[in-house]
Amino acid sequence: MREREETITEEEEEEEEEEEEEEDLKERIVG
Repeated sequence: MREREETITEEEEEEEEEEEEEEDLKERIVG
């Protein structure tokens, strides 16, 4: 169970980073 929790956390962190990158691209396009 412990390993699965850590894996889910890592995947969530990667998704958050991707969302931040998408927001940065949108800001650059608007700017």
